Amino acid sequence: MIADDQYSIIFVAHIDNREGMKRTRKLFSDINKNAKPVAKRDKIIIDEQEIAAIVTRRVYAEYEHFNNGALIILSEETNLSSDDTTHYTNITNLYDVVKILQSLFKIPKGTNEWDEDNIINFKAIVFDFLNTIIGCKQEYKEFFISKTKSLSDLRQNNAYLLFRPVGFTMIAKYMLSLPKETNLIFLRII
Repeated sequence: MIADDQYSIIFVAHIDNREGMKRTRKLFSDINKNAKPVAKRDKIIIDEQEIAAIVTRRVYAEYEHFNNGALIILSEETNLSSDDTTHYTNITNLYDVVKILQSLFKIPKGTNEWDEDNIINFKAIVFDFLNTIIGCKQEYKEFFISKTKSLSDLRQNNAYLLFRPVGFTMIAKYMLSLPKETNLIFLRII
């Protein structure tokens, strides 16, 4: 309902003469010509209306196998540096995976994306996905759960894509492309 919507508004006062209107037009023109879009990482960190950004932040902070976010680097880059053996992925890749998984969640009519119930329900879907991939793949179990393998072992010669952001994205895309009943079978063979 429009009465419940909130909008940010900036009022710019000007002197109602030729010089005042010229100054206001210049200000408007400068803002529109020179404004820089917010970086993707920053948008993920500050957006309070997009469900994918909100859920990404919560997964980052709350998902038990990401160690309170320690395994996720807050970088803008799409990929991790080739010598990074500290981070499983980055915040922008996590967001991309959450966006892919968003097709599994339908926002109920009459609600906003950012309503707490929607956030909780969508976050549960993302947690289920993460728990499924970690529970079905032996190397993930050894890294995330038993901690018997390290990222440096798993990324040696950059040969194992499942421990790179591209692999994380690939798993999400493939899971969504398969019929529901074959998702778990696929995960067991990758």
